[in-house]
Amino acid sequence: MNNAIIKNVKIPSLENEVFHAVIMNGRYEKIVSAFSYHAEEMIKQEGSPNIEIIDAEGWIMLPTFTDIHTHLDKAYTYEQIPNKTGTLVEAIENYKELAGEFEVENIKKRMKKVLEQALANGTGRMRTHINVNSGPGGLKALQTACGLKAEYKNLIDLQVIAMIADPIEELKEDSSFLLSLIKNDIDGVGGAPHLSENCTEEIKILFAFAAEYQMLIDLHVDEQDDPAVRSIEEIIAQVKHYKYQRKTTVGHLCTLSAMETNEALSIIKEIVGESINIVTLPAANLCLQGRDDQKNVRRGTTRVKEFLANNACIAAASDNINDPFHPFGNADMLLTALMSAYANHLTGTEDIKKVFDMITKNPSEIFHEKVDIKIGEKADFVLLEGSSLADVLANQRPGRKVFRNGHWTSIRTVKQTVERGYNIHA
Repeated sequence: MNNAIIKNVKIPSLENEVFHAVIMNGRYEKIVSAFSYHAEEMIKQEGSPNIEIIDAEGWIMLPTFTDIHTHLDKAYTYEQIPNKTGTLVEAIENYKELAGEFEVENIKKRMKKVLEQALANGTGRMRTHINVNSGPGGLKALQTACGLKAEYKNLIDLQVIAMIADPIEELKEDSSFLLSLIKNDIDGVGGAPHLSENCTEEIKILFAFAAEYQMLIDLHVDEQDDPAVRSIEEIIAQVKHYKYQRKTTVGHLCTLSAMETNEALSIIKEIVGESINIVTLPAANLCLQGRDDQKNVRRGTTRVKEFLANNACIAAASDNINDPFHPFGNADMLLTALMSAYANHLTGTEDIKKVFDMITKNPSEIFHEKVDIKIGEKADFVLLEGSSLADVLANQRPGRKVFRNGHWTSIRTVKQTVERGYNIHA
């Protein structure tokens, strides 16, 4: 269905008016006010057996979501790898001990579950971090994820980041592992160097590897409460050295919120000045950070408002889903947006628009795939049941209709009936 007319749709970027959107050859050809003189006549003229006319009934139209930071290999392992204390330390230890026991079919089944959920919820692009190591079976999850890129082509665009357990051993000293790694269809490399005693050296090795093979670099950065943890400073230095602007993404950045404001703002301005992409992960950080605080327990997320004030390219993402790091989640970016709004006081009228930019426009730029609802652009959208952006966030209704690559990839409508025929006595 490359040709369609979507009637009576609200497009927030064009204010809260109702529009008709004409799609021809998979692209937006016209977007006109539903109340204009020519609207109904346009439908009559454009209408033909080759053009499908859909009445959106006032639903919200947005670009499909981009979930720019996930962990498909860990998803839905919470029952097999529980976390009794709920802490980050135990999550890392338990997962490292038991992850190797999962067979490929189990890994693939769990990954597909997340992808199917994400698709139905309106996600069109996803980036996943996959743990890799040079031990037996250390690449099986990565190979599984790379295989799914082709399987889900035209449904969800998938980027795979190889999350290197020990860059010093596996990229610098173990050349056989390096050669095995680059044979896979990976988009970039990552890791969590701030957890290592050799943090600076690991960062240098990761950047050297990414630059040599022209890959993206996407790092877990300073996911701690101690303001003295500042691996971001070395990352900024490496971005300058390799001229890796716009190809570098940093997730978490929790320690910025623990620093004095003037120190944090200085680092934020450097990050923005070097065009480094930022990802806030509200679910995991609300869950894991601040656990030792005895009063005024911190929220744990990075300084989102300060990044927005400095015009940063900042996105929000779902991170871990039902695993020892975070036992909840359902691959729904509306839930991530709601948590971002709560965690960062993004409740003003303009703030709410920015929250939606953090799950659509901004992460698509990080993904290097532009999505927008404008004449001439590719039609790639989700219809959401709701009267406004605030209403969509507040009610989290399940109704979604997803259009990508010239056809509907998912349609979910739910009707609720309330029975009122009962007499209730106190």
